[in-house]
Amino acid sequence: MEELEKSLIYLEEQVKRYHHTSLKVYEGEALNDILKRITATLFYLSGQKSDIHEIYTQEVNALVLEGKSVASATSLMDEKYPQIYMLRNRIKQAERVADAIRTNISWLKDEKQNS
Repeated sequence: MEELEKSLIYLEEQVKRYHHTSLKVYEGEALNDILKRITATLFYLSGQKSDIHEIYTQEVNALVLEGKSVASATSLMDEKYPQIYMLRNRIKQAERVADAIRTNISWLKDEKQNS
């Protein structure tokens, strides 16, 4: 989990960096760099989420085979793997930030062409 935590911290740092970047034409390179870093980190985090979800699903299935209800097994695994929920939300929000950065880059490009 150490790598996962480091990636989440790195992602948060990039979002903060984006937050503090001004929307001036000369900042386009910085936005592009931030976007690159966020999307690369999202790729890694998506893989981590998939790996954790695979284990989660296997354990839910094992509990169901032991006689637990699906709801009960899922509830137990939600407690055991809270990072799945957290990762899903962080990834979703970071994707929105990446979309906003893309929009800002496009806007800057238009501003540069029109000036």
